[in-house]
Amino acid sequence: MKTRKKLRLFGRGIRTIHKCAPGMLINFVQSPIMSIVPFVNIYFSAQILEQLTNLSTFAQILPNILWCVGLNAVVSFANGALGRVTGLASTKLYIYEHQEMARVMLGLDYETLESTATQKKYEELGNHWMHMGSPLRSPVWDLSSLWGGIITCVLSVAFAAPMAGVLFKKTGEGFLNSPWLAISVCIFIALGVGVVLFTSDRLNKRWFATNKEYIGLEGIFSYYSNMLQDHKTGKEVRIYAQQDLIEHHATEKLAGEGVRLQKKLGATTALSSALLAIIGAILGFGVYLLIGVKGLFGLIGPAVIVQSMGGFLQVVNGLMAIGNSIGRLGAFIPGLNYFFDVIDLVPKHTSGAALADPAGTVDIEFRDVSFRYPDTENYALRHVNFRLQGGEHLAIVGENGSGKTTFIKLLCRLYDPTEGQILLNGRDIRDYDEESYRQLFSVVFQDYQLFALPLGENLACAQEVDEERAMLCIDESGFTPRMDKMTQGLDTYLYRRCDKDGVEISGGEAQKLALARALYKDAPVIVLDEPTAALDPLAEAALYASFNQFAGGKAAIYISHRLSSCRFCAKVAVFGDGALLQYGSHEELIVDEENKYFELWNAQAKYYV
Repeated sequence: MKTRKKLRLFGRGIRTIHKCAPGMLINFVQSPIMSIVPFVNIYFSAQILEQLTNLSTFAQILPNILWCVGLNAVVSFANGALGRVTGLASTKLYIYEHQEMARVMLGLDYETLESTATQKKYEELGNHWMHMGSPLRSPVWDLSSLWGGIITCVLSVAFAAPMAGVLFKKTGEGFLNSPWLAISVCIFIALGVGVVLFTSDRLNKRWFATNKEYIGLEGIFSYYSNMLQDHKTGKEVRIYAQQDLIEHHATEKLAGEGVRLQKKLGATTALSSALLAIIGAILGFGVYLLIGVKGLFGLIGPAVIVQSMGGFLQVVNGLMAIGNSIGRLGAFIPGLNYFFDVIDLVPKHTSGAALADPAGTVDIEFRDVSFRYPDTENYALRHVNFRLQGGEHLAIVGENGSGKTTFIKLLCRLYDPTEGQILLNGRDIRDYDEESYRQLFSVVFQDYQLFALPLGENLACAQEVDEERAMLCIDESGFTPRMDKMTQGLDTYLYRRCDKDGVEISGGEAQKLALARALYKDAPVIVLDEPTAALDPLAEAALYASFNQFAGGKAAIYISHRLSSCRFCAKVAVFGDGALLQYGSHEELIVDEENKYFELWNAQAKYYV
């Protein structure tokens, strides 16, 4: 990443923090305040030592003691007060980060959300968050630590400056009595600074490269770990004895390769800490040598020795803080990049005019529509021409992979056609506002989702629930027998994730609730995308018949790999290899023995005759 982009990311990060949690920036005030504390103690310790050397009375020493204690108390109080502000700001920033990600992901069109590029960005941000911390908060902490180290070094130089005349003064013959001793120590400190910065940068790059490898392994382990916590996968794991296979791909890799990488990470961290400690010790030795020699020759008194020693050693402490902070700074630019990459995502679909009458006449036409998914070369649908008018009941059949679900995604404008047009009442659906256009559809997908919320809210998709309407839909979907066992009625939580008294429901029961939710929406077009997979053929036929009656004059589309819906639908659309192969009534299609519908029907005829 170029330096210019790094600076832009840094500037944007600071502006974002200032906008949503300005109290977080108080860290940059808090660090200098805490950097002052050692110098307060050093100064008053030197003054008290000087007074003791001069045999001062307790009354003479007491003011310095009180000043020292008082200033420490003030700084401690200020640090506590500022800590409360920064703690609250940190929480606000944490909430902001999650709210922004949720806002963006909820606002994206489905095509962008499902794309590989979006999923990769979200995964990169999640991995960074797990291993390196918050993308906005961590930079503030690291930079404030760096700022504190710089302030410490500056104060140290200022603190020791009055002694410069003595330390650089020639006091006799030989190197120890010449100014070159002080000059050599200063050069040595400057070299130490360079070594600290260089070492931190190199070890930091090595640490991040190794950590990236480990994140990949941990991602595999997390995938299997999350999968094993889902009771739905437990059946296959036990029936097919997959324990050893999973252990090999997850646990053994993490325990083998993962341990190796962790050792490498630990060694890098230890080497960094050791080098910084060694450099600090060497620099400290130089400082002790310089001041000790001057004290040995009687050039400076005990108080000056304490003040000089303390001031110079704080330079070492400041350098260590700078080195450690710089070692972490390499992480926050990628973190900011991942975060802004996610929140900068924008929908590909443009928003148009709202529907004048969402409950009005519906006439939908596919006009020579072809479609292929992003980043793929093969077409999922080719040259589909089709028309659905209000009140028509249509069955869509075909083998797996024939394009049935893709057709529904295009119909609901989860994707836009690659070629051709989809028209609503003669107008391209891309001219309409997506949200108002989707009000036309009540859909039950194969991979429907119910939430760990009260039953009524699951149906209404809102906090306000029309109880009479909800109960009617529950009855029509066949869920009433299970509902009768729920003592809290529509207020019963589904699942136990958000409520300890939540109820677990079977796959078939969940499908019935998904159907009830579709009925509750009361949209002009009802779409059932193989929602009866968990039901037996008799239950499926009964549900379809009931649902068809309830749909009444609404347009309805039934998709199923079983053909029970074909008998009560006016039209049947047969898909195969991404194309609309046949279209007509059941009676028209069944007589054509050379085509796909005849083959599909006769393969299942024993269930329906």
